[in-house]
Amino acid sequence: MTPQLVVLALFSPNVEAEVKREMLVAMATVGGTQHRRASIAMSDTASLSLPQLCTSNTAQFFETLGLSSSFLDEDLECWEDLTDFQVAKDCLKAFRPVNDIEERTIKLMEDFNALMTVDEEQKQFLLQVVANHRQQLPEPTKFFTSQKPGD
Repeated sequence: MTPQLVVLALFSPNVEAEVKREMLVAMATVGGTQHRRASIAMSDTASLSLPQLCTSNTAQFFETLGLSSSFLDEDLECWEDLTDFQVAKDCLKAFRPVNDIEERTIKLMEDFNALMTVDEEQKQFLLQVVANHRQQLPEPTKFFTSQKPGD
């Protein structure tokens, strides 16, 4: 999760008020801990809390969407009564979550298949070749692809 998207937790009724307050403090801290998705090991994600993912860049979410973040300066308990909060909440309800990586992978495969061959038998053969190649290369890194067979 990016620092800009962790702000979505502020709108969740499942996140406790104290956690939201800690998130606001972390957002107000200039600099803060900068996490990048690639630098967080999957095994470490369970130990991270929402406030630890917040940075001074988290509030950019509102700027990016052209939403007012003025409600962040108000008492958390009053947010539901504030127009700016309601507008932002309604905007977020309209979001449709997508699995971007999965959708891109499918689209890439469809485009590749369309370019390579229109014969279904040839497509299946091509997919088998790719699957076999993936088994032979444990990791698609420059190190493994530059090695000669038998090294």
